[in-house]
Formats: sequence, structure tokens, C-alpha cells
Amino acid sequence: MQSLVVDDNGTQLAYIDRGPPKTDAATYQTVFILHGLGFTAAVYRRLIAKAPEHGLRVVAINRRDYPGSSPLSPLDQAALVGTDDEKSSFLSARALEIWSFIIRFIKQYNPPPLSNGGRSGGVGLMGWSLGNAFTLSTISTIHSLPVGSQHFIKDYLRVLIIHEPPMSALGRPNLPKHWMPILDITIPAEERHDMWLICVSAYFKHGDLSKRDPDLL
Repeated sequence: MQSLVVDDNGTQLAYIDRGPPKTDAATYQTVFILHGLGFTAAVYRRLIAKAPEHGLRVVAINRRDYPGSSPLSPLDQAALVGTDDEKSSFLSARALEIWSFIIRFIKQYNPPPLSNGGRSGGVGLMGWSLGNAFTLSTISTIHSLPVGSQHFIKDYLRVLIIHEPPMSALGRPNLPKHWMPILDITIPAEERHDMWLICVSAYFKHGDLSKRDPDLL
């Protein structure tokens, strides 16, 4: 994995990137992806390999405390179980690190900015699962950036992709029938993690999704 330093303290975020598509050098789109809880950026290796043939450059980032990225400080770890204000400050700090990564990556590798009325070039930001808590926080803190950085991002940012977010990442209570093996205390503790991995990586036959009825899931 490669890495970028994102602040003056030497904080690093590791990432996987195969470079730009060779056939769309002036118009390709870049997507920065943040992984969820139990997986790392490596879960996107196949997507990264397929992206160039579709005019995409996929950059998968490892969040703090994951391999190659800087560990969280004891103060940061304490905030995860602290007050609401401490948790909010924690997310804001991670969001500014993500903005710094995006801005520094763009300046270093020069992906094409938005063009053709927004139909070409530019960058997207995507969160998967718990990663959405961090991408949503990133978008919400854009006004905390220096004005120059805000204008810089405006020339590139094209889309936010919210992929399979848990309700907790949206700040919403779980649905009444919500169930996850990792939280089920009736399952032996040593079995919960493996059952959870199967659950979150499986395919399910749902009911009629057009009805938008959670009871059919």
C-alpha cells in the first residue's frame, strides 16, 4: 500500500491505487472509497482492477487504526466512548484528515477536474457500511476548510455515494427487526465475528423492493 501524510504531525493514511486509465487521461473520474468496520481497503482490489476499463480511477483508503494508516491516539480512542461532543470532535478531526488526503492526492497526481458541464472528470467520495459515518462527516465539515480549499474542492467534487450504510452511520435508530450476529449475546462470543462476516458479505433474496417496506427485507 502507498500512503499520504495528511497533517503537520505526520499522520498517514494508507491507500491502494493503480493509477489513471490510460485511454481516458483527460476525462476519467476518480472515486475515493472508505471501507467499513471489519474490512480494509483491500476488499476493493478487484474493483480497482476493473475500474480503468470503465474510465474510472478508484482510490481505496484505509482509515485510521487500520493497516498502514496511523493509529489513533489514546485521546481519540477515549472519545469513541466519551460524550456526544467528544464523539463529534472525533468525527470532525477524521473528516479534516480525509479532506486533506483528497486535496493532497489531487495536487500530487493531477486527476482531471470537472469539465463538460460536470459530465467528465472530477472526483467522488464513497463510504461503505460504517465508512459512511466518516464520509458524511467529511461532507458536513467542508465549511470548516480554509476558503481557498473550499474553492479548490468545488472544481473537483462531483458526487457523494452512500453505499449500504448501517442506521447508526446515519444517526438513526435501528429498525425493529434489525439483527446482527456480532451483537447477539446468545451466540458464543468466539463465533460472533465469523458469523457476522458471513452475514455482511452474503446475498439475500428479498421481497418486492418496489414496495419500500422494511418487513420485506
